[in-house]
Amino acid sequence: MPTYVLECRDREGAGSLRAQHLEAHRSYLRSHEQMVRLAGPLLSDTSEPIGSLLFLSCASRAEAVAFGEADPFTQAGVFDSVIVREFKAEVGSKI
Repeated sequence: MPTYVLECRDREGAGSLRAQHLEAHRSYLRSHEQMVRLAGPLLSDTSEPIGSLLFLSCASRAEAVAFGEADPFTQAGVFDSVIVREFKAEVGSKI
């Protein structure tokens, strides 16, 4: 099954909104463990969350997009943008 990467960038000033919806976001990811291969926050130079990076195993790009749209962070308006790309691991651990 193909791997897709979701690069999600937080909206400016979304820190409190992110904190408010963090547990729902984590629960959503855990409820899709068969699809989520790797996920975590993108950090600023001062180690503050500025977005998220998710590696998903999906049948199609449309499925990856739908997953991103249903994420509680997306629903709550935390993300300013979400870029979905197919990913092919060449070196290192296979995701």
